[in-house]
Amino acid sequence: MALQNDGCDASGSDKHINSFCDSHVSGDVLTNIIVVEKIFKCLNARQLNICAKVCKVWNYQAKREKESRVWMRWNLFSADHREQGDFDAKEWWSSVKSFILDSPIEPSFVLMFCTDALCCHLSEARQKKRKRSRAEPDILGLLNPILPKHCSFEVVMSEGVVGTDEKMKTEELQDYELALSVILFGKDSLKQPGFDVEFMPFTFSHDECKYLNKFWSEGSNIAPSFMQKMLRKEVKMVNLYCPIVQEVGYSFFRMLQCPLIAGGFVNNKYLRDNEGKVSSPVGHTVLAGFALCGSSVHVASVLIRSGIETEEEVDKVVRSLKDQNLPLEHSFGLMYACVEKGINNYESRNVESGMFRKHFPTTPLLGFFGNGEIGCNYPSPALPLSVKDNGVGAKDTNSNGQEQSRNQRKTLRSSVSKIMQADELKRPPKLLHAYTTVLCLVSISPS
Repeated sequence: MALQNDGCDASGSDKHINSFCDSHVSGDVLTNIIVVEKIFKCLNARQLNICAKVCKVWNYQAKREKESRVWMRWNLFSADHREQGDFDAKEWWSSVKSFILDSPIEPSFVLMFCTDALCCHLSEARQKKRKRSRAEPDILGLLNPILPKHCSFEVVMSEGVVGTDEKMKTEELQDYELALSVILFGKDSLKQPGFDVEFMPFTFSHDECKYLNKFWSEGSNIAPSFMQKMLRKEVKMVNLYCPIVQEVGYSFFRMLQCPLIAGGFVNNKYLRDNEGKVSSPVGHTVLAGFALCGSSVHVASVLIRSGIETEEEVDKVVRSLKDQNLPLEHSFGLMYACVEKGINNYESRNVESGMFRKHFPTTPLLGFFGNGEIGCNYPSPALPLSVKDNGVGAKDTNSNGQEQSRNQRKTLRSSVSKIMQADELKRPPKLLHAYTTVLCLVSISPS
């Protein structure tokens, strides 16, 4: 119907007709795929989730848009030395809160490293505001309301942190600085075809740690029940954020078919696992960390030992990590360093992280300075077949690439099993160190 303007004011039925036509045109526009696609590209993940509830078209387009986005996001938040005396905890945390709430990706796992000095300031700010619950640590009280219920997280507190901001500037922050480094891993991006990856936070009690100790020292062949969930996964890396004895690391190494074991001794840690259970040192938790699982996960690591004191020596070690030739399109680095490293060792800031940035310019690096380091050079010469020799990190260029990758993994597992049964592999690499930096590279590439 064509509406004609005869110079008179619209009244009665004409108003209803105009209203109907306006809503009809709006409906056509807002269900047009091209229009909706352009609008949705400007929305963050939370806004897309709201839009997904409107209609089938929006639901489909919101899902498509979330899956097309980058799979991880990171940032570094710190207070300038000159500003620490006038530190406004509320305003500072609001910037962290905005980073998470306004994120273009919906996180399924969050890894966060905080300095002890920052946690003290945040604690004081919350105590002034209200009496805090004894059952809920300060950092958890701040995080829980802004993360999705399905999102697991690991929060680690230590003397210093390593982080990368959104402009790819990496810094090592020590000596009572107020700093927090964080990385978000997207829920929808990791569910795309070809991606097989899972982040699995875990905790073990004192009794469970005793069992892990005995598993290695007594040569047991029966895996404990509390490890069954992890044993069902293809574990590529185990990150441990707690003091351990060497035998516990060896038990992981043996039970899980020789994954990379890395981490360090930290002052505090909190986590929420994939089932929503929150754990902290206040309870019976002794051992805490997270495992990286899946055929899409490829890892390597190097040790920067205590005798290394020049930039040239650091450069040589980091170059050996680059020589592993892992795909870097979807990658991140983890740095676990002794509190006496960094500026205390080189008399200059950001030496080790700077060398990582030199060789891996597009890969974010996060980590901490702790009081004991866990790790090894990986792949290790002690292994019967190295990860690199079995095709990990190399893209398959033929149609049978996926099948070849499966066969290579089976060959590796079979070889490791036979050698262990024959007791030829006496002992994994040394895992516990002092005055050392463990530098890890994690690559996520489609299977």
